[in-house]
Amino acid sequence: MILGNLRPDPPGSSSGPILITLAARGPARPGAESQVLEAGITQAPPAIAAQLGTGPLDQVIRRRQATIKDGGTVALLTSWHPAALAETWPGLLEMGQPAGDLCGFRPAWGEDWLSARPPTSAEAREFGIKRGSAVLVAHSRRLGAGDEVIEYAELIARADTRVEYRYEYLPSPPPS
Repeated sequence: MILGNLRPDPPGSSSGPILITLAARGPARPGAESQVLEAGITQAPPAIAAQLGTGPLDQVIRRRQATIKDGGTVALLTSWHPAALAETWPGLLEMGQPAGDLCGFRPAWGEDWLSARPPTSAEAREFGIKRGSAVLVAHSRRLGAGDEVIEYAELIARADTRVEYRYEYLPSPPPS
C-alpha cells in the first residue's frame, strides 16, 4: 500500500484517513460516503483527450463523485473513460452507487502522479476551505493489457485529509 499522509490529524480531529481503493472508487472507512455527482457522455477537453489517447473533442464518459465525511466534502474524483466502454460497462453511466468493479474491470497496469496546489474558487467553496489553502491532486491512468487507456482520473482532496491508495499487484501470467 502507498500512503499519502499530507498532515497528521490534529488532536481531537475527526477527519481520519479516507481509503479510496482503485476497484471501489469510493471511501472504505466508517463515517465516509461516496456520492456520484455526474455520469454521462461528453466531449473530451484537449488535455483529457491527450491522457486517454483520443482525438480532441471525441466523445468520452465523465464521472464525478464526492467523498463526504462528517457532513463535508473532503475529496472530489473525476474519472474519464473512452465512450466505447459504455457498452461493456453500462454502470459507468449510472448515477447510483460508485462504478465499482464493473464486469470484472481489471486494468493490466497503471500510473499515478501527485502534486499539491491552491484550490480553485469552486474547490475552496466545495471543501469549505480558504482560497490560499493547499489541495492534494492525484492523477491516475489505468491501462488494459494492450496498453490502451481505460481510465484517466483526477482526485482532488483537502490537504487536511489523509488519502490512502490500496493496490493489488498480481503476478504476471506465465509465458505461453
